[in-house]
Amino acid sequence: KNSGSSSTEPKLDVAREHGLPVLILKRPQLPDVDRLFWGVDEVLEALGLD
Repeated sequence: KNSGSSSTEPKLDVAREHGLPVLILKRPQLPDVDRLFWGVDEVLEALGLD
């Protein structure tokens, strides 16, 4: 995975030294949301299950 952290480059260097293929996966763009929930209680309330 492409975490973008400083630990990525050394891992790529080791793979290169050993002739290993590397695939870097990019997370998909997430859609915008109309609301966020910060707890189970909020979800239950939004669903009318409180």
